[in-house]
Parts: sequence; structure tokens; C-alpha cells
Amino acid sequence: MKLSTILPEQPPRWADAILDWPGTWLITRLALTSLFLIAVVIELGDFAGAVAIQAHFGLHPAALWAGVVIAVQLAGSLIILSGRYVWLGAGMLASLTGATEIVAHRFWELSGPAEFAARNEFFEHLGLIAGLVLVTATARARRQAAGAPYTKVGLDAAGSAEARRVSEAPTERSGSAASPNHPGRESST
Repeated sequence: MKLSTILPEQPPRWADAILDWPGTWLITRLALTSLFLIAVVIELGDFAGAVAIQAHFGLHPAALWAGVVIAVQLAGSLIILSGRYVWLGAGMLASLTGATEIVAHRFWELSGPAEFAARNEFFEHLGLIAGLVLVTATARARRQAAGAPYTKVGLDAAGSAEARRVSEAPTERSGSAASPNHPGRESST
């Protein structure tokens, strides 16, 4: 028996209702950026502590690096929350998080409880980076579903980078309009 006969691939209507609710997109972006926003508040409240953390990991001048981290966390989060240029904010936060992985969570150099803690944090942050990629993909899909043009970058026949403007509206499935929150699905309205 196939799993799809027991559990349909499409979510149930109540899940569609949650995904289609306009507030879901904002709440999701707020939840995704909450780690960074809370860190900004904590690091601004204890800037000396933020500087000490940068120094602990060998980043000098530590005050400059602490300021850069705070600025990237705040700017990236606000850009994502604005719903515009989500790719930029997510890219900023993913780059910062990836750099943090290499600098601060080097579990492969540790052993015992320290290795366990660093490995957990490493993979939690890897999941966070994946979430930032997904919020970028969702923002793009929402723009496409709304009919907004976008630039598609790829390789031309000769293997050179090529950017082209794509402006076609999203395709319709079975004559129904695609849902703006999950464009591959038909709207339930």
C-alpha cells in the first residue's frame, strides 16, 4: 500500500487555511529572525560582553567585530521582516551564521561534553541557514505568484553566466489561480 493512499501529499484544508492566512508570512519571518533580534538586544545591553566573546574567538579588533555582528543581525532581520529584498537579509544572516559555525562551533576539534554541545549548536545553525534559504525561496515564489518579474541567473549554451528578465505570470493549474502563499497549489477560494 502506498503512503499517499493513507496520507495525502497535499496538506488538509485546515493547514491550507493557516498557510493562506496573511499573518502567517509575517509571523514566520519574525520567528525566523527572533534569534538574531534577541541577540541584538542582549549584545547592545552588554556590549562589553559582546566584545569579550569576539576576543575569545580571536577576532580583533573585538569591538569592531562586535559592532559588525550586531549591525548584520539587526539589518538582516529588519530586511527580512520588511518582506522586500528578503534574499539580501537572508544572505547576510546566513553568511554570518556560516562564519560563526567555522569560528565558534568547531566540534571536530573538541571532545566529551564540549564536543557534544558544539556539534548540536553547529547542526542547529545549519538548520537555521536552511530556514533562511527557504524564506528566500518562499519570498521569490510569492513574488512570482503575484506576477512580479524577476531575474533568473543561469549559464548560457557556452557556459557563461547569463541573467535574463523573466516576466511571465505564474502558470495556472486546472484553470484555478495558484495560491500566493504556496504557488504550486491551487487556491481554495
